[in-house]
Amino acid sequence: MTFKISLFSSATSRARLFFLALLVLSRVSVVLGGCAIQPDANGHVTIPAGTTFIAGEAYNGCSALKSITFNDNGSLLTIGSNAFYNTSLQAITIPASVTSIGQGAFYIISTLTSLTLNEGLQTIGDGAFIGIGITDLTIPASVTSIGNDAFYSISTLISLTLKEGLQIIGDAAFAGTAITDITIPASVTLIGSLAFHGIYTLTSLVLSEGLQTIGDYAFRYTAITGSLTIPASVTLIGDEAFQGISTLTSLTLSEGLQTIGEYAFLATGITNVTIPASVISIGNHAFGYIFTLTSLTLSEGLQTVGSYAFFGTGITNVTIPASVNSIGDYGFYGISTLTSLTLSEGLQTIGAGAFRSSKLTSVTIPASVTSIGERAFQEISTLTSLTLKEGLQTIGDSAFKNSKLTTVTIPASVTTIRTSAFRDIKTLTSLFLKEGLQTIGSNAFKSSKLTAVTIPASVTSIGSHAFDSSVVKTSLTYTPSSVPSSSKPSSSIPSSSKPSSSFPSVGAPKSNPSEYCVPEGYVAAAVLAAIFGASAFGLVGYTFYATQFAPQSTTEVKEEEEVEIAEF
Repeated sequence: MTFKISLFSSATSRARLFFLALLVLSRVSVVLGGCAIQPDANGHVTIPAGTTFIAGEAYNGCSALKSITFNDNGSLLTIGSNAFYNTSLQAITIPASVTSIGQGAFYIISTLTSLTLNEGLQTIGDGAFIGIGITDLTIPASVTSIGNDAFYSISTLISLTLKEGLQIIGDAAFAGTAITDITIPASVTLIGSLAFHGIYTLTSLVLSEGLQTIGDYAFRYTAITGSLTIPASVTLIGDEAFQGISTLTSLTLSEGLQTIGEYAFLATGITNVTIPASVISIGNHAFGYIFTLTSLTLSEGLQTVGSYAFFGTGITNVTIPASVNSIGDYGFYGISTLTSLTLSEGLQTIGAGAFRSSKLTSVTIPASVTSIGERAFQEISTLTSLTLKEGLQTIGDSAFKNSKLTTVTIPASVTTIRTSAFRDIKTLTSLFLKEGLQTIGSNAFKSSKLTAVTIPASVTSIGSHAFDSSVVKTSLTYTPSSVPSSSKPSSSIPSSSKPSSSFPSVGAPKSNPSEYCVPEGYVAAAVLAAIFGASAFGLVGYTFYATQFAPQSTTEVKEEEEVEIAEF
């Protein structure tokens, strides 16, 4: 047994002795140290036969080393971490006996322009060949794993061949290279994060059946051109996996896929997409900013549509399948081409701004929906028809603001209409509020054209200016479940009148003199204003013409009397 040893300064004496003891016990040969064997005048080193292990950092910093020959008798098995780091090697052939190349083994050797890997090699370590100068590379069939950053930032690498047998491509393994096309063999199950990121020259990609996971950013900012098929074996497409590939115009997603990550296809150039039934989740921004996307099919099985998932696309119609329970915030926001929407029973939550600024003409909210998020249907100037079904509980802030609705019927299940929910609907002339409603938010129906409003007895709170700026002649009817005797109208209502617990509370007053006519009802307009606090309807300084009824009868009309309200 022969040892060829040069101990390098970075190891302690104790570590050296311990390592040598291991060598003796294991009966192996080793080359160890910085410039372990000094190069000859031509910068050449011959590794002697019988050497089984080239230790970590064996030639680290040996800048004189330009070429190396292995007197191989099949004994060399491992090249250690950083073994040839910072040398001046120009070409190397790894012997067939070598099964493992360690981390950073040939790190940043820009002079290394020729690399041959032989059958027998199994593992290529992290960063093993970062920044070398090769132009082509073939990974032999025996290699099962390529480590993270293994061939990262080789700007000269234009040709890559991966053979059957490879299973794992590590994170950023080929990022920053210049390869033009790649076929992923069927044996590969995992493409790591950033594996082919930023390869602006990569125009052709073939993914084979057998692949299971495409990591985050795997092909982001490449130039894949034309069509791409995701095989049925793939279950996960990671975040931003294909983001920003404007040249990608056709996409086929196969049954088997389960999760599409955030930003996965953001700003690509695809024109149509069918989400297979196996997909349960579409991530945030997954298909956002695809202005070319005009056709979308969502299949039964999908459960969640993420925030901004289809924001800014060009789709014209969409059917949300019954399996979807949640549409994320701004999921379909800013689609000026969207004219038709079908929401199926099963949907529970419509997120904020979900369909904002679309061109829908009618919307039916299924009974399964309990909450409509803020601004969900705001600024849809074409929306003229709205159907809300029993089951809905909350209508969010500005949910239907700036639409063109003429009639709104709030089902009995709704307890809360939030701030500005139906504000600035200048076409709204008919409103039906049902028993069960508790809260009407500030400005909820401001700037409408309502001519009649009946406030159900269940309402306990009306926000400021809830009906402000409606037409001058407005009919307001309030039907409390019980009318306190102190609430009966008189010709003068003192400014000290306090709201009764039987009537809703309202926001702060606002002076806007006008005239309201309040016909049939259980209570005179003067009392209505005094108890509500007139500002809910913008009533401060208004003159009321109240028609008073006995509490036990709603049909027996009594003599009309004028009631002046000075101020509140």
